[in-house]
Amino acid sequence: MLSGAEGWPRFCCAIVRGADGRYLLEQRPAQSARAAGLMTCFGGTREEGEDPRACLHRELREELGLSEEVIGLLGFQHAVTLRRRGELVAWFYAAMHALPTDVRLITEPGHEAVWLSEAEVRMEARLSSWHRAALTAYFTGEAEARLE
Repeated sequence: MLSGAEGWPRFCCAIVRGADGRYLLEQRPAQSARAAGLMTCFGGTREEGEDPRACLHRELREELGLSEEVIGLLGFQHAVTLRRRGELVAWFYAAMHALPTDVRLITEPGHEAVWLSEAEVRMEARLSSWHRAALTAYFTGEAEARLE
């Protein structure tokens, strides 16, 4: 695992709300290397030595085409730590402000941006187990999610 001595996670993901209260998720293509055909939060793998917040910003630029200005306006804060079998896996950062409605999202080829209400997220069968655990923790105000 990439988490090194600094205690940082391997993955960093974003929990983003729109002005209408719906949440932004990524529908991954069937041929995706990770979570193939599943829905996830936008985010990804931290590069060696990369600060988790820098990873989040880089992933949001790459996966959604967001500018640093928009990312800064969203005001991300660490919200949920995901552990699997006790091992640190991911940090989920929640946007403190809604994504402005005039921001154009540019996804990677084959990936789709999907907006779902909290109720729809909770019922979504295609949601990856990691993201289901993290979002459930987030919705219930828990700072940690665990998978066995």
